[in-house]
This record gives sequence, structure tokens and C-alpha cells, in this order.
Amino acid sequence: MSKNLIKDYLTGKEIDITHKPEEIVRQAYLKVLHEEYGYPKENMAKEAPIKNGISEVIDVVTGNPKRADIVIYRNAMQSTDEIYIIVECKQSNVMEGEVQAKSYGNCTTASIVVWNNGNDISYWERTKPVQYGYKKKLYLPRYGEYVCFEYVL
Repeated sequence: MSKNLIKDYLTGKEIDITHKPEEIVRQAYLKVLHEEYGYPKENMAKEAPIKNGISEVIDVVTGNPKRADIVIYRNAMQSTDEIYIIVECKQSNVMEGEVQAKSYGNCTTASIVVWNNGNDISYWERTKPVQYGYKKKLYLPRYGEYVCFEYVL
């Protein structure tokens, strides 16, 4: 395997990472989500489209559709109205992305939003009622775990 090719954790296919430096972070976190947290591969997707209702959300600068780096669905059907967790991955030297991750969460049914650059990780839970936004969390629940959140003030 070339130094610019890595194996996709979900599909097993080779990916050229020449122009995708955050892909290393994403692949490592997919492995953690499955092997350490127990989320089934069938419930996970990469580059999932972000939709507002039935319409894809378009980036106003590039004109491209917005895509979430990792989406964990509540079940293997991977329905857009069953998104549980959205993960935004950045390369290791990038510290921003919280606003982007939360904006993706705002357009979906996601209960939890995660930001990860391979060195640092942050978790947020959507508040009830949802118009209040997000509260910082200390941890990510494992697959099937009752969600009892601890908050950081």
C-alpha cells in the first residue's frame, strides 16, 4: 500500500489521502467508535449529506453540498430522521470546527455532536427544549448505554 493510501475502516477499500489530511483522524475515530464504544459499522456512515427537511444544505461559499464526516444512526437503516451522533473531524493542527459541527446537528435529529482533531475531542448534547442549543458533555455514551449526561459549566 502506498504511503498516500489507507484502508477505509467501514468498507475496507483503499482511500487516497493526498488531499484529505483529516481522513487519518476520521479513520482512527471510526475504529474507536466501533471497537471501544461498540457502535455497529452498519449504523455508521462517512460523508453523509446534511439535510434541512428534504433538501440538502448547500455551502454558500463553495456551492457544494454539506457533508458530515461521520454520522451514527440509531439503526442500520441509516435514515436521515434517525441520526443520533454527528462527528466533525479535523486534521491535528486545526482547532476550529465546533460551530460547523453544531450547525450540522441543528439541521438534523442528532442528539450528540462531537468534534475531534486526533489530539483533542469535545462532546455536546442537544438541550431540551432544542432552541437552547447544546451543553458540553464529559463523555460519549457507549452503544446501547442509557444516556445520563454530565455537564461542564
